[in-house]
Amino acid sequence: MQFINTEKILNNIKPLGEIPSPRHLIKTTIQMAWPTILESFLISSVIMINMMMVSTLGANAVAAVGLVSQPRLLAISFIFSLNIAVSAIVARKRGQNDRDGANKTLVQAMIITIVLTVIISVICVKYADPIMRFAGSEPETHADSVTFFKIIMGGIIFTTVTMVNNAAQRGAGNTKISMKTNMTANLIAVVCNYLLINGHLGFPAMGIKGAAISTLIGTGVGCVMSIYSVSHKDQFVYFQGIKFFKLEKEAIKSITKIGAPSLVEQFMLRAGFLAYAIIVAHLGTITFATYQIGMQFLILSFSFGDGLSNASIALVGRSLGEERQDLAKIYGSICQRMG
Repeated sequence: MQFINTEKILNNIKPLGEIPSPRHLIKTTIQMAWPTILESFLISSVIMINMMMVSTLGANAVAAVGLVSQPRLLAISFIFSLNIAVSAIVARKRGQNDRDGANKTLVQAMIITIVLTVIISVICVKYADPIMRFAGSEPETHADSVTFFKIIMGGIIFTTVTMVNNAAQRGAGNTKISMKTNMTANLIAVVCNYLLINGHLGFPAMGIKGAAISTLIGTGVGCVMSIYSVSHKDQFVYFQGIKFFKLEKEAIKSITKIGAPSLVEQFMLRAGFLAYAIIVAHLGTITFATYQIGMQFLILSFSFGDGLSNASIALVGRSLGEERQDLAKIYGSICQRMG
């Protein structure tokens, strides 16, 4: 029995060109997907290791760090939808061999990202206290959660800029670049956690504050690497510099058209997770800390699907750019079946 039957997938739709063999189609999908699957899996594993390191400070520390997670993700929900739009548009531009269009998309996305991130960062830092109370902090976790939230959101621009650059690279098919960037950033964060949480090799024991600073150092390194990855003129995705920072109506319109539906989805998803976390937080610190540990395993289980979704966006987008709707449908079906 064949894993895929291209004729059945196309359902009597006339092919627009030569259809590669099933083996070639699957091989192409795997080549595109495995770096993002591995990236997602290893990042989830590193997050679990970070949680284990924080757990040495006690259940209150685990709960305090966990309280920050959902408000942070809700605050930057726009970036997830923006990433989908950027990857999809760049992938299509790659299929059309429109390098200039892809780079304009990246510049417009970067402008949107920087402006919105600065606004959100300022609001979150200023109102960290009431935000953490709303998120369900208890007296024994409130101070630590506010400290962690302020530091993380104060430097969240490192994360958002990295995510946009990596989204563009994935859309162009450069999934290994994103993997290397995120893995390096997370491994550096683990090393810094070891040095700063409990104090090792002469470094001060900074507890929760040390964990937040470690995260910031890691994301800062990742940001530099992601910017460097789009600074090469010989690559398809090339960031032309700040002097090209000007709004272009058509590019923003394309990003908005694709990203708006995803924004609603992401916002509702994150709001739902936040609401659930608030309910659990009111059950007590120990219960919430246990919930956070369980959530790490849940996130780990998403790794395979996350990787395939990124591969699907890149392959389907590129096929549409090449005006091969038949291949777009086939690649989409392959990713669904693998997932």
